[in-house]
Amino acid sequence: MDDNLKAAIKQTRESLDKLDDLFDDFIDDLPEHTKRVQERSRVVMKKVRETLNTAADKAEVGAEEAELQAHLGLMEAKEKIEASRPVIEEYLKDMSEKSKTAMDEAELKAKLGVMEAEDFWETRGKAMTEEFQKSAEKMSSIALEAAVDMQSRLESWVSDFQQKK
Repeated sequence: MDDNLKAAIKQTRESLDKLDDLFDDFIDDLPEHTKRVQERSRVVMKKVRETLNTAADKAEVGAEEAELQAHLGLMEAKEKIEASRPVIEEYLKDMSEKSKTAMDEAELKAKLGVMEAEDFWETRGKAMTEEFQKSAEKMSSIALEAAVDMQSRLESWVSDFQQKK
């Protein structure tokens, strides 16, 4: 049983003894004509003491039993954990292998993707570059045309504005 609980039960019993002594002294000091009250009080105090002693004994036994049950429960839990260890280890191994397989597949797919991109660039790259250059030249030509048109329009407005002035 827990040392703290044992100490608490011991202190409780010591306090009960002190209270019993004080109660006896108090009863002894009562006047003689209260003899019946004294006797009844002693009987009641004796019953209280017996009840408390019984409760303390049960608490002590109960605490020891609870401690034993706790130890048994821990041992059972340990056994269950040990029994499930192979299953858990197999699961973790399986997951590790699946993860490795998935990583290998991802790495392979990445390499294949790079190879496809390189192949695509080799076959279509030159044509795309030429198309882009033509497109860039065409865009430049369109932009130059738009700039010249805008410049012409602006000059026309400046001329009109100056004439109206």
